[in-house]
Amino acid sequence: MESPPSNASLLWFLVVQNRKALIRAAALFVGLFAVMFFGSLALDAPRAPWLRSFGLWPTLTGHWHGQLGTADGPVTAIYLELGGVVRRRSSHISGKARWCDERGEIRDYTISGHPENWRGSRFYLSLSSVADRDSGVSPGELHGEWQGDEIRAAGIMLSHSRVATATATRSSGPAAPPQVIYKLRRGTEGDFLAACAGSRKDAP
Repeated sequence: MESPPSNASLLWFLVVQNRKALIRAAALFVGLFAVMFFGSLALDAPRAPWLRSFGLWPTLTGHWHGQLGTADGPVTAIYLELGGVVRRRSSHISGKARWCDERGEIRDYTISGHPENWRGSRFYLSLSSVADRDSGVSPGELHGEWQGDEIRAAGIMLSHSRVATATATRSSGPAAPPQVIYKLRRGTEGDFLAACAGSRKDAP
């Protein structure tokens, strides 16, 4: 008398018999996920043309490098890597920045901000230092205008000094932060590193 098939054998038999149905179900699931994912990306293009264009027009997002400087101070190299996200009622810019300071040392920052119009041709960014510093200055907030492959922006430098200066008395208050001008173009982090290395060679 033959023994009845085990549970494992029955399960394997059912899987083999229904493998086509399982493959179709898996393919349908993957297809639905792809449609939802790429559909959401496609909706970003008309809602936020500064963020995504699928190669049809330039975007604010991407890699930028160039210079920042004050009216009478040194010109230094900076690099921005911009991305973003679109939510139901708001759009946000995020990314990272690298700044080559006056001594040729590279400082890292996180970026947060938002576009100031639908096209993103005007925008606001805030740079936050990744590492704590007790002295020196860093790029802070900036308001920029972007067109094609160029960015022009005006911002301020933030002081990291924790010691009050002699001139910052109770009557006069702290000195106004230095104003800086940004001139950026599309480029890679390698372009920025090369510019920073060149500034070290030119330093006295």
